[in-house]
Amino acid sequence: MRLLKVMHVICLSILVKCIEEYSYAVSQKLLALLKCGVTEQDDVYKKIVSISDNEVKTFQARSIATIVAFHPDYFRSVIEFDDWDSAMVYLNTNKNIAKTFLS
Repeated sequence: MRLLKVMHVICLSILVKCIEEYSYAVSQKLLALLKCGVTEQDDVYKKIVSISDNEVKTFQARSIATIVAFHPDYFRSVIEFDDWDSAMVYLNTNKNIAKTFLS
């Protein structure tokens, strides 16, 4: 079961990194818009922020659902999270494992 825990931590760490990279790209896009004279009150700016937020929320929900779905019934009771928030609590609790494998 220890291996399963390590796999969960690594997988969640990679998902967080994906969101960080995506968020950085969105922030660069928004910064470019601001430099072109678009303001935060403009519809295009608000639309990009809204779409980005929705994409992240969808990615989070689908990622956790996929992790859970890939486990046979026998291992479902071992999973200590069932949504993004509980997964982040789990990851934070096990951050030493992530540091060991991802540093």
